[in-house]
Amino acid sequence: MEDPTFENTRESNFLNSVVEAMKEKNVHNFKAATTKLKTYSDFDKWKVQMFTKILNNIENNDEYM
Repeated sequence: MEDPTFENTRESNFLNSVVEAMKEKNVHNFKAATTKLKTYSDFDKWKVQMFTKILNNIENNDEYM
């Protein structure tokens, strides 16, 4: 089930950017996406931990997809 109101939200754009960065193994684009999101909302401890894990996976060329 899709939510048409989610399609062009900041969160949707963020997720699309992160998925692309992960596929391309592009650290710069991942950091740019998280920095942009951070301007709109603070990151709680869980988000920081998840973003750090994703960043480490990208930097180490780990497979996750």
